Amino acid sequence: MTDNTPEALDQLLSGQVQNLFQIMRRDILTCAPVTKVSEAARQMVETRCSSIVVLADDLPQGIWTEHDALLVDPDDSQALDRPIREVM
Repeated sequence: MTDNTPEALDQLLSGQVQNLFQIMRRDILTCAPVTKVSEAARQMVETRCSSIVVLADDLPQGIWTEHDALLVDPDDSQALDRPIREVM
């Protein structure tokens, strides 16, 4: 039998909210527009983050994601040395 009382619902939701806060990132991964693609990718891998926000003067200029990383041409020998601003 399921307990549908308000108290039971509150208890269930409080547990879910607590779990959500445990897995949420508090810090947003950022880099400068001149950051090399290889460095941005390394930071994403190390922090297990699927995106990085590109900031200039503390203002967001764009976002680079795992999907964007897949679009980098593997045949371009200089692709990983390009600044992130060129590929976002």
